[in-house]
Amino acid sequence: MGLQEKRLVHQFQTEIVPKYEKEIAEIAGYPIPIEIDWEPIANDRPVLDNMELQALNRTTEVFRSLCGDEVGKEAVKAAVQKIRFSNTEPDKNFATLRDGVVEIGCSWGLAPEGILNQYEIIAALEPLL
Repeated sequence: MGLQEKRLVHQFQTEIVPKYEKEIAEIAGYPIPIEIDWEPIANDRPVLDNMELQALNRTTEVFRSLCGDEVGKEAVKAAVQKIRFSNTEPDKNFATLRDGVVEIGCSWGLAPEGILNQYEIIAALEPLL
């Protein structure tokens, strides 16, 4: 990992992720930690460049939709304890909820074609809540 990537990962860990954790907590009514699998993406500049807009912002909008009313907020609170992002191979995108963890895996460096849109993520998660 070069210096630029180290700085970007540090910025994500200290500024960007906490900002989205705060926003999602305001939407959901409780804190939900965000975890990013840094190991495979730390040296991949296109992935790092897309993580904020394509992963974090998109997921915030997903939670805004899921928690749009009290029924949704209660369902999310009962089921979701953490959000985890991973980078996948093209055409192996997924969004799931298992053991309290919303996991979203996409080819973040291939945005927008290589990722799930917010409606696909909502469609995958709603039946699991």
